[in-house]
Amino acid sequence: MNNKLNKHLSKLIPVLSFSFILTSFAIAQENELVIEDLKVPVSPAFTILGVTPASIEKPQTPKALGVSLLNAFNNVNIIPGNYSFEAAPYWLFDHPDLTFKDYYNSSPGQTLLNNLALSLATAPLDSPKSGTALAIGIRTLLFSGKANDALNSKLNLYLHQVYGEPFRVDMLNDLSSENLKTVTDLENEINNSVSAAKENPVELKNLGNSKTEYLTNLQNTLEEIINSSKFRNKNDTLSNEEMNELIEKVISESDIASDKNIKSALTEARSEDKKRKGFSLEFAGALSADFVNDSTSNGKISGIGGWINPLFSTDFMDFVGTMRFLSYLQDGITENKYDAGVRFIVSTDVFGISAEALVRASSELTPTYRYALNIDYRMTKNVYITGTFGKNFDGSPVNGNGDLITLLGINFGMGNEPVIKLPH
Repeated sequence: MNNKLNKHLSKLIPVLSFSFILTSFAIAQENELVIEDLKVPVSPAFTILGVTPASIEKPQTPKALGVSLLNAFNNVNIIPGNYSFEAAPYWLFDHPDLTFKDYYNSSPGQTLLNNLALSLATAPLDSPKSGTALAIGIRTLLFSGKANDALNSKLNLYLHQVYGEPFRVDMLNDLSSENLKTVTDLENEINNSVSAAKENPVELKNLGNSKTEYLTNLQNTLEEIINSSKFRNKNDTLSNEEMNELIEKVISESDIASDKNIKSALTEARSEDKKRKGFSLEFAGALSADFVNDSTSNGKISGIGGWINPLFSTDFMDFVGTMRFLSYLQDGITENKYDAGVRFIVSTDVFGISAEALVRASSELTPTYRYALNIDYRMTKNVYITGTFGKNFDGSPVNGNGDLITLLGINFGMGNEPVIKLPH
């Protein structure tokens, strides 16, 4: 390999990033929910190279494609020296039959497949060596948490509207001017249908405990439409034409009101689809190789590792832990390292701040520690800026000769946002 790997990647990855960003938009149909809890986390391939902004990565569903660029603040090069590219095979393709239930309550096997991500990363070798370190990584979720309470609540409001639609439409279509002579007759017909539905254990069974509330709201809506009509005396006899006109008005305005309610409920549900909550568990692993002087003939396996990251998420805070095994081979000497730590994350839709602390035990060295403060800023829906400051493990310099961590990163999410089907 005559040219440096970094040169190739420094030209290729930024081009890929911006070209994919231009296509990273999705249009959700009326009965679809855009999955918005996807982000581009730092890949396991970066972790094995020791250049991650956060050593304890939050488990989450991966984007279809993602690129991460990292650079040390004290690096004189404007072009970042560390690159990572990650792909989630499942999300590279559309899944038109994927439903809310399938996504949020998937089987263990489907959870593994949904969250599988493969990554490739590169970083310059530490001085005094010259060349490039290349790593490949894999990660997935063993447990993926559950939909947050706000999303479930808003989605239930949407589903109540949807499940009540067949009854509303059938009831209004059954109104006949031949059997109705006055406005009072029309009101009584609607009230009788609603009362019968409330007592019928089969009617609107999908609404469960919300059946009475839905029917009462429907009854009130139809009453308001009737009262707004031009027929002021409810007991006056109407001709067939006048009754048909009134029925058509009730049907038309009821359709408009129902459509508005459904769209409003779905919009509110979409606004809450931000993050899962509860317990998640991620498994990840990576393998690295050093290419001294950027020559393939000098390539040697330099590290291998595996780890798990448990996560417990609430509405406003995440608690993440890690247990990690890393084995490095340098100059014929194998050194095993064992990491354990915890990270606390507080975040909003656009801003996040976290603190982490880890201890590293080794077969050769006394325990050493890493402390870091990480700040995330969401520039756009698919672009995140990350800044990290802290102390690295002893003997783990990042683009420098000391253990100070000063990293600036940018993560790009690429590809269309996945959507899941809702009942309609």
